[in-house]
Amino acid sequence: MFQRFQPIFGLTTILLFASIACSLPGLSGENDPDSPYQMGLAAIEQGNFEEAHQHFDDAVFENLKHAEAYYYRAYALHQTLIVEPPALVPPTKPPDPEIPDPPPEPVDQSDSEAVAAYLEQLQEYQNEIAALQVDAEDEFREYENAIVEYQAAAVEQNQAWVMQLTQAYEPIFDDINMAIELGLPAELELQARDLLASYWDTP
Repeated sequence: MFQRFQPIFGLTTILLFASIACSLPGLSGENDPDSPYQMGLAAIEQGNFEEAHQHFDDAVFENLKHAEAYYYRAYALHQTLIVEPPALVPPTKPPDPEIPDPPPEPVDQSDSEAVAAYLEQLQEYQNEIAALQVDAEDEFREYENAIVEYQAAAVEQNQAWVMQLTQAYEPIFDDINMAIELGLPAELELQARDLLASYWDTP
């Protein structure tokens, strides 16, 4: 009478081991290059971190106990955020105005026509110099205003970047903690802890 249950027991055992195998990283088809995990690794190698993050998100969805998928999901998200925004170009200081040479004085100071012509040229020269000085002052004032705007924009940009990193810290922290809890390999665990430590060094 016990033989009637033997096939059932055998089938149950097979299903049990199959279930365990599917729950283990590396035994659930993840070695398939088309699996989300492998596609995520390939995307990381190509520097496509946003794409990699989505693949590892899918890998975690398929296997909630996949430690490496949690770690690499955090790593991919981190890589999309650590790229600093492009540096703002500071305004260029205007060059000093080129001052022309004054008109030459007449050789014969007794030549009234030559002296009159010289005085007229001198007046034009002085007017030109005054105009150059006004233009130079205006340009320098614009430069100073541009410097103030540049500094404010740089501070705002840096604060926005730091805020972005701060907001990203929580999901990265959660994923890395989950990866470590699930038994992340020692080498990856060291990298994961270094990654978290980098956030404490954020300016």
